[in-house]
Amino acid sequence: MNQSKNFVLTGMPRSGTTYLACVLYYPPHVITISEAKGCWKHGFQQHGKGTWFVQMFDEFRTNILQGKNVPTFEGTPGFLGHTRVDTWNQKKIMRRIEAHPDFALGMKNPEVFLELLESFSRAEIRCVITVRHPLFVINSWVKRGEQQVARGKSLEHTFANGKSVTYHSPLPDVVDRRIDLHNYFARHIIRYKHDPNIMLIRYEDWFTDPQQLSRVCHFLEIPSLGYLRPAPLLPDPLILARDEQARILRGCSIAEELGYPVKNHTLKAQNLPVRKPYL
Repeated sequence: MNQSKNFVLTGMPRSGTTYLACVLYYPPHVITISEAKGCWKHGFQQHGKGTWFVQMFDEFRTNILQGKNVPTFEGTPGFLGHTRVDTWNQKKIMRRIEAHPDFALGMKNPEVFLELLESFSRAEIRCVITVRHPLFVINSWVKRGEQQVARGKSLEHTFANGKSVTYHSPLPDVVDRRIDLHNYFARHIIRYKHDPNIMLIRYEDWFTDPQQLSRVCHFLEIPSLGYLRPAPLLPDPLILARDEQARILRGCSIAEELGYPVKNHTLKAQNLPVRKPYL
């Protein structure tokens, strides 16, 4: 099947990939699916890298056109703007989505899709990669880890412990493992950031650049609402200890290649963004 109507949303985990999926959800012309109940994780575990994703795209497109229920954030508190759009804390709704016969289909996944960037590019599937300042990425990992522990769940296979579906950091110290995992993802992004089928955006720019949405839609060749729906919410304050923040700023200087300023081999800290009037 022709892949020209398919696109991919990926990026650094906890960088706003789910938010972008919601912003671009515009049925019947544009439909985005976030995570899809673990199918990408399971597909990667079974097949690794390759073109198996083509069949997955085709199955989702067929199910939507046949009026079958698919997982969506439409109708959730985050989509309605009542709270943060969050893959981890909001259960998706299984529902039928009205679709134009020639609709654009976007699939979102951070960690697995980063492993498949070369395959996506070869298939001429356009990809939007979202990045975010490392302090706030890792801060979000740690916050989620604390939520896991509070619910009686293990921290073992979590970003907060330096582990993902695609990479387990071997380092003995937990802060070093978090930095190592961040840099593992960053290296994948940097390797492909100049690919003509890939667009790199920063989460922070949703608060400062009113043209970012139109550029994304132009790149993907899809229609746009012309405004952000839902509006982005300000990030959570940092809960990381000052020592860990300093180690992250030193250890994640690779983020300079993603657009974050570095001085003396150390990332500059970043203040919380300020909501602009146009939001």
